[in-house]
Amino acid sequence: MRRIHIIGMGLLFLPTTAFAQLNVRTTAITPDIPPYAAIRPYWVDRPIIEVIGRANVEFAPNRANFSIKYFEVDTNSDEATRKVTDRVRPGLERARSLIGNKGTINATYSRTTLYEQYRDREGNRNENEREDKISNYVAYWTIEVNLTEMSIISAVRAELLAIGGAEMNENIEFEFEPTPEQARSVIAAAANDGFEQAKMVANIHGMRPRLLVFEEGRTQCLASATTRGATTSNAPTRASNEMIVVTGSRLRKLTPEEMNLPVAPNPIESSAQVCMVYALE
Repeated sequence: MRRIHIIGMGLLFLPTTAFAQLNVRTTAITPDIPPYAAIRPYWVDRPIIEVIGRANVEFAPNRANFSIKYFEVDTNSDEATRKVTDRVRPGLERARSLIGNKGTINATYSRTTLYEQYRDREGNRNENEREDKISNYVAYWTIEVNLTEMSIISAVRAELLAIGGAEMNENIEFEFEPTPEQARSVIAAAANDGFEQAKMVANIHGMRPRLLVFEEGRTQCLASATTRGATTSNAPTRASNEMIVVTGSRLRKLTPEEMNLPVAPNPIESSAQVCMVYALE
């Protein structure tokens, strides 16, 4: 899916001197050395149009990533670790089988220590961080998912949320990584924009354009800063602004089917601009 938007008019460089007989005094130049542009610009001897071709193309995201955290609390650190691991492992394996070779899934372990608390003379609550004042340990598994297939996002997320006690602190982030063909299509759209501008001006003068220069940033047009090739806006887009916390139920365990909700990411824009110089014939 893509939609193409051509952005505005590029700069048209039509010096009136290009259409009139000029009386230019130049320094004698050796026949085998071309004139230096600072002495005799390339547009002096022929009518020239210089344009900046621009285009924005929208593509559907093809990368997604999100993370989900689980924890257990216990007075024994090993017991807290065992509890959260046993709870996470089955759902993690099911999610891994869904992903296959369409992404990656990684688990990261961490642990924090909770200490007994006391109040100071001002009434502020503080933790007594002494080894003999430990009250509990909190063991965490954080599951990080990176997908290259957008059709399985909902199912993978639902499988992980159905584990119970899941905390999804951030929304799904979507990105677009263009293929070589997609990157070229954006440049082609910008080049077509530049050609249409040149053709429009040439028609006004009863002439036709012939391309002399096409550049993507190695040099620069006279009327603009150095242009560059296709650039993709990879700022992550989010499916929603809500934090998802699944606490589970004592009566009935949540199922992946109940947690499987649609995901509809916004398109991501890729843009390009090119410098084009045409001779009018």
